[in-house]
Amino acid sequence: MWVVQFIATGLILTLINADWTSVVTLPSNFPILTGGFDDFNIDWYTAVGSTICLTSFINIVMPISNFAFVGLAWFKRCRDRGFFIDEHRTKQVLQSRYEDLYTGPYMLMADRYS
Repeated sequence: MWVVQFIATGLILTLINADWTSVVTLPSNFPILTGGFDDFNIDWYTAVGSTICLTSFINIVMPISNFAFVGLAWFKRCRDRGFFIDEHRTKQVLQSRYEDLYTGPYMLMADRYS
Protein backbone atom coordinates (compact mmCIF):
# COMPACT_ATOMS: atom_id res chain seq x y z
CA MET A 1 0.00 0.00 0.00
CA TRP A 2 2.83 2.38 0.82
CA VAL A 3 4.42 1.96 -2.61
CA VAL A 4 1.12 2.56 -4.40
CA GLN A 5 0.37 5.66 -2.32
CA PHE A 6 3.90 6.96 -2.93
CA ILE A 7 3.53 6.54 -6.69
CA ALA A 8 0.01 8.00 -6.79
CA THR A 9 0.78 10.90 -4.48
CA GLY A 10 4.37 11.89 -5.16
CA LEU A 11 5.56 10.64 -8.49
CA ILE A 12 2.47 11.16 -10.63
CA LEU A 13 1.86 14.68 -9.32
CA THR A 14 5.50 15.56 -9.89
CA LEU A 15 5.59 14.12 -13.40
CA ILE A 16 2.37 15.83 -14.43
CA ASN A 17 3.41 19.24 -13.11
CA ALA A 18 7.08 19.16 -14.20
CA ASP A 19 8.08 21.11 -17.31
CA TRP A 20 10.84 19.26 -19.17
CA THR A 21 10.14 20.73 -22.59
CA SER A 22 13.48 22.58 -22.48
CA VAL A 23 15.35 19.32 -21.82
CA VAL A 24 13.38 16.81 -23.92
CA THR A 25 11.38 17.44 -27.08
CA LEU A 26 7.83 16.32 -26.36
CA PRO A 27 4.55 16.69 -28.26
CA SER A 28 2.36 19.53 -27.01
CA ASN A 29 -0.47 17.16 -26.03
CA PHE A 30 1.81 14.79 -24.10
CA PRO A 31 0.20 14.33 -20.64
CA ILE A 32 3.35 14.22 -18.51
CA LEU A 33 6.50 16.33 -18.26
CA THR A 34 4.76 19.33 -19.89
CA GLY A 35 3.45 21.01 -16.74
CA GLY A 36 3.87 24.55 -15.58
CA PHE A 37 6.83 24.23 -13.20
CA ASP A 38 10.43 23.93 -14.38
CA ASP A 39 11.86 23.79 -10.86
CA PHE A 40 10.88 23.32 -7.22
CA ASN A 41 10.17 26.95 -6.50
CA ILE A 42 7.67 28.74 -4.26
CA ASP A 43 4.88 28.39 -6.81
CA TRP A 44 5.42 24.63 -7.05
CA TYR A 45 5.27 24.29 -3.28
CA THR A 46 2.09 26.37 -3.19
CA ALA A 47 0.27 24.36 -5.84
CA VAL A 48 1.73 20.84 -5.85
CA GLY A 49 3.62 20.56 -2.57
CA SER A 50 0.63 21.57 -0.49
CA THR A 51 -1.50 18.92 -2.23
CA ILE A 52 1.10 16.26 -1.47
CA CYS A 53 1.30 17.37 2.18
CA LEU A 54 -2.47 17.38 2.60
CA THR A 55 -2.79 13.91 1.06
CA SER A 56 0.02 12.61 3.28
CA PHE A 57 -1.64 14.07 6.37
CA ILE A 58 -4.97 12.43 5.49
CA ASN A 59 -3.22 9.10 4.92
CA ILE A 60 -1.61 9.40 8.35
CA VAL A 61 -4.75 10.39 10.28
CA MET A 62 -7.33 8.06 8.74
CA PRO A 63 -5.88 4.74 10.01
CA ILE A 64 -5.57 6.22 13.50
CA SER A 65 -9.21 7.31 13.40
CA ASN A 66 -10.22 3.66 13.11
CA PHE A 67 -9.30 3.31 16.79
CA ALA A 68 -12.26 5.56 17.59
CA PHE A 69 -14.60 3.00 16.04
CA VAL A 70 -12.92 0.20 17.99
CA GLY A 71 -13.33 2.20 21.20
CA LEU A 72 -16.99 2.87 20.43
CA ALA A 73 -17.66 -0.85 19.90
CA TRP A 74 -15.87 -1.64 23.17
CA PHE A 75 -17.98 0.95 24.99
CA LYS A 76 -21.20 -0.51 23.57
CA ARG A 77 -20.23 -3.98 24.80
CA CYS A 78 -19.37 -2.63 28.25
CA ARG A 79 -22.69 -0.82 28.42
CA ASP A 80 -24.47 -4.04 27.41
CA ARG A 81 -22.83 -5.84 30.34
CA GLY A 82 -23.86 -3.04 32.69
CA PHE A 83 -20.19 -2.05 33.06
CA PHE A 84 -19.40 -5.35 34.82
CA ILE A 85 -16.23 -7.31 34.14
CA ASP A 86 -18.10 -10.58 33.54
CA GLU A 87 -18.03 -11.10 29.75
CA HIS A 88 -20.86 -13.67 29.90
CA ARG A 89 -23.34 -11.15 31.24
CA THR A 90 -25.57 -9.45 28.66
CA LYS A 91 -28.83 -7.55 28.34
CA GLN A 92 -29.50 -8.90 24.85
CA VAL A 93 -32.51 -11.21 24.53
CA LEU A 94 -32.13 -12.27 20.90
CA GLN A 95 -29.12 -14.24 19.69
CA SER A 96 -28.91 -12.18 16.49
CA ARG A 97 -28.61 -8.88 18.40
CA TYR A 98 -26.00 -10.42 20.68
CA GLU A 99 -23.97 -11.54 17.67
CA ASP A 100 -24.32 -8.14 16.00
CA LEU A 101 -23.02 -6.42 19.12
CA TYR A 102 -20.09 -8.75 19.76
CA THR A 103 -18.95 -9.64 16.23
CA GLY A 104 -19.18 -6.29 14.49
CA PRO A 105 -19.98 -5.50 10.88
CA TYR A 106 -19.13 -7.68 7.91
CA MET A 107 -15.95 -6.43 6.26
CA LEU A 108 -15.45 -6.63 2.51
CA MET A 109 -11.68 -6.39 2.30
CA ALA A 110 -11.61 -6.38 -1.51
CA ASP A 111 -13.86 -3.30 -1.59
CA ARG A 112 -11.92 -1.59 1.18
CA TYR A 113 -8.47 -1.99 -0.40
CA SER A 114 -9.38 -1.82 -4.08
